[in-house]
Amino acid sequence: MRSGRSRRWPLHPPPAPGEALSSWLARLAAPYDLSVRELLDHNLGPASTPAATVEQDAVDWDPPPEILEALAERTGTETAELRLMTVAGWVPWLADTLDPDQAPDAFHIYTRQDSVLLRRGEAGTNTVGRWLPWLPVDREPRRAPPRVCPVCATDPARGVALTAGLLLMLSCPDHGCLLEPEGSVRIGLVLGEPTPARPAPEPVAAVDRLTWEGLTTGTVTLPARPVHLGVWLRLLRTLIDEVSISTSRLRAASAPPPRASWTKSGRPAAARRAAASRYGARTNNCAITSKTRCPPPPPPRSAWPRPERSPPVARSGRSWPLPSIGPSTTATLRSRPQPHATTSGGN
Repeated sequence: MRSGRSRRWPLHPPPAPGEALSSWLARLAAPYDLSVRELLDHNLGPASTPAATVEQDAVDWDPPPEILEALAERTGTETAELRLMTVAGWVPWLADTLDPDQAPDAFHIYTRQDSVLLRRGEAGTNTVGRWLPWLPVDREPRRAPPRVCPVCATDPARGVALTAGLLLMLSCPDHGCLLEPEGSVRIGLVLGEPTPARPAPEPVAAVDRLTWEGLTTGTVTLPARPVHLGVWLRLLRTLIDEVSISTSRLRAASAPPPRASWTKSGRPAAARRAAASRYGARTNNCAITSKTRCPPPPPPRSAWPRPERSPPVARSGRSWPLPSIGPSTTATLRSRPQPHATTSGGN
């Protein structure tokens, strides 16, 4: 594999559904007894120059397009598909921006444009510093310590999912077990002591199955109607924000639903603060009263930036028009419209 004229690599396992780019690169390098660093620095032709500036831990974030194009030429995988193996490939569905310094505007647009348990606008305002949805901002690269399915980890061909480094899912949608720290799982496999699979609570497994459906098809099928993945992720984050608000700051009529959620879960009040901290929100919300000045409503989703790539097209039926906000790509089925929703409000 010399860095001359571009040629297809003789061995190039295809990416697994939802696999992270770094995981796929490791599987590409393994048959040649190379490290990922050696694969990037010496086997991508001219693209090896920009590849040398990318830290291996950050390859899942937003790698230079030259790297993706070089990998596409050498493996036959579409560039658009490779883009979706990175966090940047999911903007603006996963997040409106990857710049954490755009908070608090990004926080209010992402979490306050919809409502689930509370009346619209009742969540008030938050004091938010640097923030990104589903991603930590206090570490580089901005990914959480990966968590993997102990059953999936026994099959090397499955790789590691991009969601392993996101604060998005707690269970494996295929096996229904809780995700475990990747380091512990790998060590257990090396020692011949596989990490036991712990069944996930059914509510957790059900939500994660819906999230995975959205990540793989572009649409989440809910009882009332299907919604676009971007809407679903914002509804989830809105729900986390609403149950994290102190019920003493809500109207008397609005406090029972969040309070009942924690009571039914059997978790103490401290869990509310832990949830808010885990997902990057402060809990010093101000309830809306006659003396409260709240920020103006966030812009509608029609104001979202036009994305560079589109997620996989939905395969389920829809009952209302969904205008496209992004061009079709080779990673989608061109014969169908992209499932982008512009509706707001609770679902």
